[in-house]
Amino acid sequence: MSFFRPEAVAVLRTWGIPAAFGVAGVFLVWHGWRMSSQGAWLGVVVIALGIFCCLALFGAVERAFTAWRGRRGGPGIVAVQEGRISYFGPWGGGIVALDALVEVEIRTNDRGPFEDDLFWHLKDSLGQELLIPGGAKGTEDLLDILGTLPGFDHLAVMRAMGSTDVARFPLWAKRGSAALPN
Repeated sequence: MSFFRPEAVAVLRTWGIPAAFGVAGVFLVWHGWRMSSQGAWLGVVVIALGIFCCLALFGAVERAFTAWRGRRGGPGIVAVQEGRISYFGPWGGGIVALDALVEVEIRTNDRGPFEDDLFWHLKDSLGQELLIPGGAKGTEDLLDILGTLPGFDHLAVMRAMGSTDVARFPLWAKRGSAALPN
């Protein structure tokens, strides 16, 4: 049990390191200013300002990485149960039976890393399409279940995970489907 509120912990995790960089930079500038009154002002001020600039740069970079690491999951929840893949999110969702799947692909865009830039696209024999953000809670189970489909292209998954462009990566198509030859 924590004695700190979860909101306070979240703020400290997000802003703690950049704040430490800022405090250190302010202290160095103040110390350089104080030393300049003792006569060695030029060297101390230049060094203090240089260190301050480096710390500010590192702080900004760290803030960006902290925001990126703090991304816990995309919108919605994925569940894989009894041969069915379900996704429910704030803008829709649905359920697709594994034995009714005819196409599986990954679509990527160029909006990452601060927005979802990878989406699983599933299509079933009834024409229902399900678009699942790659950051949604439970997507790690998708690869486990879809990877068992015969002819599933695992290399395309790896290429899609590294893509930063708008692209489609076909992973699997049911034999006899007009979509993709397998």
